[in-house]
Amino acid sequence: MSTAPTIEPGQLVILEHGEEEGDARTSVVVEAVQEGAVLVAQLDAQPLPTIPEGAAIRLIVLDRNEMYSIACTVGRAGESSMRLELAAEAERIVRRQYVRVAVDVPVSCLILNNESNEWAPFRAKVTDISAGGMAMAADVIAPTGATIVISIAVPDETPVVAIGRVLPADAETRKVVNLATRGPLVRVEYSIIREADRDRLMRFIFAEMLKQRRAVVERADADPLR
Repeated sequence: MSTAPTIEPGQLVILEHGEEEGDARTSVVVEAVQEGAVLVAQLDAQPLPTIPEGAAIRLIVLDRNEMYSIACTVGRAGESSMRLELAAEAERIVRRQYVRVAVDVPVSCLILNNESNEWAPFRAKVTDISAGGMAMAADVIAPTGATIVISIAVPDETPVVAIGRVLPADAETRKVVNLATRGPLVRVEYSIIREADRDRLMRFIFAEMLKQRRAVVERADADPLR
């Protein structure tokens, strides 16, 4: 367990509610922070979920390069806002389970040939990304432990540059299809990345999570029988 992350007005957070963990999630914005409680409001006219007062839910919060899940109790619920009574401790979310997001973000890559000590560019298409690494469909065979330099084109910002190493092959080394670049699935763990760049990458990932959630809600509203 760790101390609770910083929560500030205007911050985007996610409500996790439902019978099972991750069963239902709703994006909201922090309206006010009080002693031991947070007031959240609907985001972009997205309706708040119908949750009875006293119900136990969880609040998903981004704090620097970490993601946290905080146990909450609904203190007051209205049509456009909700008061959440926070637990004293926050549980760090397992990064691979919660922070990894499937998104197509442009990357530029180099791989080091250990025998010739030369760098070679290769084409790759991201299949999913996190603050700790990514998976790519590449046009090269990357051996386990190989060193890779990755430049990630974060929208509307300067690229995030990281040095990573190729992780061992697993059950997901199958050929990736239906992508502009086809090839073996290569998983990379960042070994060197500036913390400021990791923070920017986390903000991008969090924004993508919210965007994808809103898209799901909009599709459901457009076709309620789907």
